[in-house]
Amino acid sequence: MENPASELDFLLEYVRLADAGAGLACWLNEYEAARRAWQVDRCQRLWRFIAAQPLDLLTAARMRMMRALFWVDQGKWAEAEQEYHYVLSVFEREKDWRNAGYALNNLGDLLLKQGQWSEALSAFKRSAEVTRRIGDEAAFGHALSNIAAVHELKGEHDAALRGYEDALAIARHLQDREGEERALSNLGTVYRRMNRLQQAIECYEASIHICRERNDQRGLALSLVNLGVAQYHQEEFDTAEATLTQALSELQNIGDLAHVGAVLNNLGLVQRKRGNLDRARQMFEESRSIAHNMNDKWGESHALSNLGNVYKAQGNFAQALVCHQRDVVLCQELGDKQGLATAFLNCALMYAEQGDWETARRHGKQAWQLALTEQYNSLHARLSLLWMRDALAHKEDKVALEHWREAQEAADRAGKAERVLVEAEGRRQIERLSLHRRWKLKRWTIRPGESA
Repeated sequence: MENPASELDFLLEYVRLADAGAGLACWLNEYEAARRAWQVDRCQRLWRFIAAQPLDLLTAARMRMMRALFWVDQGKWAEAEQEYHYVLSVFEREKDWRNAGYALNNLGDLLLKQGQWSEALSAFKRSAEVTRRIGDEAAFGHALSNIAAVHELKGEHDAALRGYEDALAIARHLQDREGEERALSNLGTVYRRMNRLQQAIECYEASIHICRERNDQRGLALSLVNLGVAQYHQEEFDTAEATLTQALSELQNIGDLAHVGAVLNNLGLVQRKRGNLDRARQMFEESRSIAHNMNDKWGESHALSNLGNVYKAQGNFAQALVCHQRDVVLCQELGDKQGLATAFLNCALMYAEQGDWETARRHGKQAWQLALTEQYNSLHARLSLLWMRDALAHKEDKVALEHWREAQEAADRAGKAERVLVEAEGRRQIERLSLHRRWKLKRWTIRPGESA
């Protein structure tokens, strides 16, 4: 069996001896492949090699942009953001607008991960303006998709649909099948968020067809994940499990461990919905272990959140709290504002379950400040439900009604699916009350055309 170190030595010698264009192209391909496969040691050695080479300013900036992607994967988001700002300043100063557009898109992606939606939107709009001005249609379409992603997260689904449809039209005009597949996947996701599940499934199936046509194994696996999630939301749990299991197999075959962990999260959600809480917990634990071993803090954060919710469903509030407290730490390390707000909310809910309303309020207020500052409408709605529950527990029914109305308004801004969830939870809280209090509150919560 060939020694991997010897193989890499040979490759680096080729890069050293080849002409500049061919050598750099080879290095970029190898670095990207190693990064996608989470081969940290290989990435580090490739980087040390290229950093020691005499590169011109623009080429060095391109290499550093690749390095920033590695920092993002490793959860070192502050280092990545610093690199993006540096390379962007170089590209703008040297008037390399094509790479400036790429840097702005990458910076926006990172800001979006951190929950900094306004800043991300600004970066994506700047990228769209730059790429439109230089006539780079493919990059312009990518920027439009990213702008649409911000609208999607903010619950502005009509604006998101328009953006994704524009990106799809550009990809088809350019006969860019990869861009078309990406746009279809994005359209499917926004349809799913709008609860238009059949349209979402049609988009995902079209995306799967393109991936098979292009022999894109990773794209196929990720499109299968999207399809499985849509089937889950249709409550077709057997079909969803089969689709997600197929995606898991594809990802294991290509060694994409990061997405293996994500699929295990989704399979865990299926098991939880079926009431198989022990099996769901095992899957979330396995997902968390994979992410932890890879130093994938974002993936570990998602797994811990789901794991804590399973412990909550099992009535093990103390263990659930441990998971959510660890999630707080990870989100603080990442600078993930949206994740941090969610983790604070989950901690508050656990303290409330244990009757510690003072600590619950303290954590809830930390989540509340983030939700209002960053306009996280879904979190705003769920925090209002927590305050409603607090008021009801202390028999402050008029205050509870105010929080109930605020939850409904925030849910309306977040979209139809969130409104359904908030309505159901609010009514569950009311149904737990005495008949007299329940009747009094229902008078205020009936919407036009409804009956008690």
